[in-house]
Amino acid sequence: MSLVLVKKVGLPALVCAELQKMKRCQMLLVGFIALALCPALQLGTQYVVDESVRNPNFDLLALFDSVIWGNAQVFLPLSFTLIGGYWISREITDDTLKNMLTVPVSFPRMIAGKLLALMLLSVLFGLYSCVMTLLIGGAAGLARPDTGVLIGRCAQNIAICACTCAVTLPIIVLFGRTPGAYLGGAVFAFFCGYSILFFKSGPLRSVYPFLAPFSIVGFDTANFNGAKEPANIVLSALSMLAMLALTAGLTLTSKPPERTSHKAAHGQKTGQRR
Repeated sequence: MSLVLVKKVGLPALVCAELQKMKRCQMLLVGFIALALCPALQLGTQYVVDESVRNPNFDLLALFDSVIWGNAQVFLPLSFTLIGGYWISREITDDTLKNMLTVPVSFPRMIAGKLLALMLLSVLFGLYSCVMTLLIGGAAGLARPDTGVLIGRCAQNIAICACTCAVTLPIIVLFGRTPGAYLGGAVFAFFCGYSILFFKSGPLRSVYPFLAPFSIVGFDTANFNGAKEPANIVLSALSMLAMLALTAGLTLTSKPPERTSHKAAHGQKTGQRR
């Protein structure tokens, strides 16, 4: 049924079909578990570190800041590349791609539909992360800041989730279109995310793609990576645009495995004979 809609409507219906298929995707549990673990780990760190480096004023706002940093550094790049790469790769490994190509749905369009669905999922992840942070921080009895400040941090968290998803898209396409390679993409994304610790000044601080989301949403990273100067938001925005352009280029030039293409072509000829 969804394939018929794809043929009539195009990309929007393909995105809707991908959102429906999320219900059966167990890989989503990776993201939900990771985003629930982040605030618990950040809070637990305050109880185990030495008192000399412990934050005596650790409140709910400080927990949100730590969660935003931890998510963007480790949990989000890893989760997005695992989920997005798996979505693309499974169409090849489960041998369902040949059916989509016969409809016809082109391989680049299929990838585009999955990436757009993943961007929508990133907003849901941001909301979920905010809820988990509020629940864990409230259960720990952390002091609450003003409601307006708290809403601002929630908005930053959601925005950084979406922007981090955007910068991982080229990695997802590059590794996802090769069957089974998405695990390597997750490792590479983890390395890229962790590397934000090392860009503290100069133009690289602004143009490094995994730091760009912080600059765009106005999040100060000085307390986490020791940044020595503010980032240039124009360079950060250009970096984000470059990643989106790279994603578009990789998507448009993606081709299905040769074996799958032959099967799809055979299916189209059989349908024409009938």
